[in-house]
Amino acid sequence: MKRDNEGVIAKALKRNSGETILPPNLPKEEFDNLPAKAGVYYFHDARGTVIYVGKAINIKKNCRPFYRGSA
Repeated sequence: MKRDNEGVIAKALKRNSGETILPPNLPKEEFDNLPAKAGVYYFHDARGTVIYVGKAINIKKNCRPFYRGSA
């Protein structure tokens, strides 16, 4: 890793973790904290306007297509 001046190893490790598929404005920790139970969720734009509302039996599982690779 010390000789990897271009960060190729770190990028490969990150790619295999699934973290690179997360949107840049959603920290992995926030996705990991989504509940695995029933509820309603929404997405909003940068201005705070709700742009999508969904319901799910398992919120985390239902949001996974948006954040594929994380569990």
